[in-house]
Amino acid sequence: MTLLEISWSNCGYNSYAKDQIVNTEPKSVDINGYAGLIYETESERLIAWTAGNATYQVWGSLDREELIRVARSIVC
Repeated sequence: MTLLEISWSNCGYNSYAKDQIVNTEPKSVDINGYAGLIYETESERLIAWTAGNATYQVWGSLDREELIRVARSIVC
């Protein structure tokens, strides 16, 4: 089963940035010209980026490239 969650917030807060489960440094990723970060565990990934006044997050068990494709498909 593949899990996928997409959300956005105008608060600018990335709740996963200090998550104890994420024990590796995030990697930079370009989301349609916006600087994003990808956080990875063994089974899940989260991409977070800010566009304008909103913070977007795409989270799920998809592989890295598929999750990036999903993130890039979102119109900001």
